[in-house]
Amino acid sequence: MKKLVSVITGISLLLAGVSALPASAALSESTLKSKLQASSRYKMDGWVYRDFDGNGTKEGFAACVGYDEPWVYEIRFVDASGNVTLMTNKCDSYLQHDQTPVVTMDGKCFVSFDTGTGAGIYSQMFSVKSGQPYELKLSGHTSCLIQNGSTVYTYRTYTDESRDQVALTYDKVNQEFIKPEIYFFTTYDYPGSNHELSYYGGYARNIIIPEKDYAGRTITTIAEHTFTNGSNYYSITIPKTVTSIGRNSIGYYYDPATYDVRKKSDLVIRGYSGTAAESYARSYGFRFLALDKESIPNGDLNSDGKANATDAAKILIAAARLGAGSSSGLNSTQSKNADTNYDGYVNASDAAMVLLYSAAQGSGSFTGSFTDYQKT
Repeated sequence: MKKLVSVITGISLLLAGVSALPASAALSESTLKSKLQASSRYKMDGWVYRDFDGNGTKEGFAACVGYDEPWVYEIRFVDASGNVTLMTNKCDSYLQHDQTPVVTMDGKCFVSFDTGTGAGIYSQMFSVKSGQPYELKLSGHTSCLIQNGSTVYTYRTYTDESRDQVALTYDKVNQEFIKPEIYFFTTYDYPGSNHELSYYGGYARNIIIPEKDYAGRTITTIAEHTFTNGSNYYSITIPKTVTSIGRNSIGYYYDPATYDVRKKSDLVIRGYSGTAAESYARSYGFRFLALDKESIPNGDLNSDGKANATDAAKILIAAARLGAGSSSGLNSTQSKNADTNYDGYVNASDAAMVLLYSAAQGSGSFTGSFTDYQKT
């Protein structure tokens, strides 16, 4: 019996990996700094040494900058055993030496490397989860992390001269900070009633343009190339208030390799019949879904007004039938609402989104609607 217990204990330690090592096995801070510096051709700067995931051992993040000018070229991570990971080499701004804040939440630490030029400041944010480093989804989409007591804030925009602060929500399940979506929309107020949406700095896959900006001003125009900074979104909803949409504003993106403007092939534009949204979709050849003709919410297949595990099961059954070469068994309205990611197909990915939403609702980590969840 003792031998069996010994074997089980040994297997448990092996499965636990490095977390089973005693704290004394961790390398010193100076050794970790040396290993990180040796991994990069650039000069190490902005070193931050903390127990990021709260497991009892400390790790380090650092920016690696140019020798002649303080441009950030890389951000690297080194774990307690000295293993180095390149987190990103997509940096093109000065490191703000007085702004490399560390904030704490739920026993974890998060570092923000604040970089910028004369146009403003943006931050690249990192932490560690179960021993593995990761970049936050908010990274590169806002400027600075600021902590005041138990609340973490960021600035309203990159170039917000007033330095108005916006409180962030903490997603404990995914260990991410969430900025209110409305602050990702940059607007410009022209004389009169023409209030223009000029830039979107968020990362939602399902973008919903608000009728009003954060100051309560009605958005009536979308400028040219407003959404060309990103290509990961697959759906965009446009309100009735928008009466004019600029050239290549939606559904086009800059190719990161060539900087050429390319057209998205999978975009769905959602709006109201007879509005600028429909006209733009038709003119540029994008799929259009009319909100005023939808009878039940997306993700809801049994018409109970909500998306949950029951709907996910129906989607999976329909996907299995389609995969076997049969009909889905859904009517036209159900088929439309089963396509939760708007890619034109009903498959397991659609069901997964509904299940994730249902789980988030059950755990209390997300209390909004399914439409709001699709934006995350």
